[in-house]
Amino acid sequence: MSNDLDTPAPRDDETEDYPWQYGAAIRQAYWEQVGTTSDMAFFGPTNGPASPWPGQAENYAPVWTQDSTIITTDGMSSPWSDTGGDPGEGLEYYIDSPRLKGAGLEDLQASWELELLIRVVSTYAGQGYRPTFDHHGCLTLRVPEVDVPADWLDDEGHLCLLLGAPAGLRSDYVEMYSDPQAVRLVALTPLRPEEIDWVVSEGHRSVAGQVLADSEYRNQVRLDRPSLLEPMKAAASAPGAQHPEQQPPAQAPEPAPESGLTPEPEPAPESGLTPEPEPRPEPAGLPLSASRPASAPTPVEAPTAPEPEPSSPGQPEPASPGQTGPSPEQVPAEARPDEAPPSAVLPVAPVEELPWDLAWVDSRIEEHLREEAGLAPLGVGLPVTDEHLERFAGVLPDSVLHVWRRFGFEGFGQGRTWVTDPLRWAPVVEAWLDGVDLPFDDQGWWCLTRTALGGMALWGEVSGPVLEIDPLSAVVRVHPPAAQHMGSRVMRERMGALLLVDPMEDFYEDEDSERDLIDVAVEVLGPVGPDEVYGVTPPGAPMTRVEVAALSVQDAAEHLIDRARSVERRLEADGLRAAALRPPAPSEEQPEDQPAQEGPTAPEAHDESGSA
Repeated sequence: MSNDLDTPAPRDDETEDYPWQYGAAIRQAYWEQVGTTSDMAFFGPTNGPASPWPGQAENYAPVWTQDSTIITTDGMSSPWSDTGGDPGEGLEYYIDSPRLKGAGLEDLQASWELELLIRVVSTYAGQGYRPTFDHHGCLTLRVPEVDVPADWLDDEGHLCLLLGAPAGLRSDYVEMYSDPQAVRLVALTPLRPEEIDWVVSEGHRSVAGQVLADSEYRNQVRLDRPSLLEPMKAAASAPGAQHPEQQPPAQAPEPAPESGLTPEPEPAPESGLTPEPEPRPEPAGLPLSASRPASAPTPVEAPTAPEPEPSSPGQPEPASPGQTGPSPEQVPAEARPDEAPPSAVLPVAPVEELPWDLAWVDSRIEEHLREEAGLAPLGVGLPVTDEHLERFAGVLPDSVLHVWRRFGFEGFGQGRTWVTDPLRWAPVVEAWLDGVDLPFDDQGWWCLTRTALGGMALWGEVSGPVLEIDPLSAVVRVHPPAAQHMGSRVMRERMGALLLVDPMEDFYEDEDSERDLIDVAVEVLGPVGPDEVYGVTPPGAPMTRVEVAALSVQDAAEHLIDRARSVERRLEADGLRAAALRPPAPSEEQPEDQPAQEGPTAPEAHDESGSA
């Protein structure tokens, strides 16, 4: 295979005008030249407004090669901006495992390799590590409690990893936005304990990465390989080899006063793994970005990582200076708002320290509803009553009741999205959930917001914002990760606010005009009122062609109840489901054990309330 992979031109709907589709298409085009890809992927544990990923969609995609299976992140290079133009973190992480050659999706989902990737990425996501990798080439990390042979574990039982070893057989970069190095691909490669001890003490991370890439083992997870310590030493001492600046061997951190123990920082919320170390005083090296993403569609569902063990932190190794890449002075100032050690991670604020009071809710209202173009209130909504406030006090978050008090049950953006009266919409919800076997305990389900096409975001009294209903596609979608946060009042209040003020959208495209279906419908049919939706006629008719000509303004409750009773409803859940962005072409071969996707997948009516 050549070292440089061509990037095929994306389809018309995958151009830079469609930022998330564009990035997904470019990444998939790259991996299609490495092996067999899939339109199935795994959800990670953070999706929605709390996710540190660009686009707020944590996904992991399989790639089947001739001698292994690669699992790669899919979305770290999605844009921060909802208008696109940037490659997000500029990174994607992957793990290449011959052990998983030919494995089906269920085996991949249960593998320690996928769990390890999720745990490692939880340490680095959203921290702006691209300049650090560019400067140092490779980084090292120790991860506790990984199910590998004992001879691969250090004295404390940690698996040692080198991050960023070259692939050797192909380019380690993906081109986007005419930048051939827009996205750097970072491999997770295990090191033997004696290898990492030498690498850390001598600072030869990039040397170790190149020795691996030049060997028959490459940057794969090869637990059958011998130690490469001697070849690494030989490469480091070879004439012309680049040497890092001399520095004393890495020392253990100072113990906490009077405790005798190393202080252990709080883990990232729901990260499934690694507590993040505090930055050292007087740090040296490259800074980390403090930026956070705008919202984006989330295509797929989820394996969950185990609960973190605070007593077994994963400790990133300090990187040494003097390696290849831009110096800190060459990194634009806007890319380095805070100084931090090259391999340390800025601590994520504990959940209970996140803002969630009503002043924060008001600030989100101003940001999402007042300032975004086209989302002005219609002024036709019904006011909230004392009956509503009494009925839902303690049932729904206070943040939801606060939005009700401010706006009532109002429409926004010419009726594109609505804050709904859950009592009036209860019969609609009941009709759509009737007979559906949900993976949650029995509880009350309330529609809190909906779209002009009738897409509904539901709040479960126990599980929170984990259900969406898309009447046009006749799909009930389950987003399990949000339920993990319901034990925290802070997260519950934040999720409630974001469900309403960062509202659902319809992502269908009119096939005639190639514009957003909802925009064409507003122009042709006029805005819908409080009790109206755009619906197909008759209610049970399949949406064989997505076009405004198939729609008309309908009574919302009557139409949606009739449609629920007339169509075959589908539940998309259980950890995996087909991605909406790229349905597989009929000629593509599906790997064994991969569920076949039935028919074209309609774009989702999606809200970003999976977590806050």
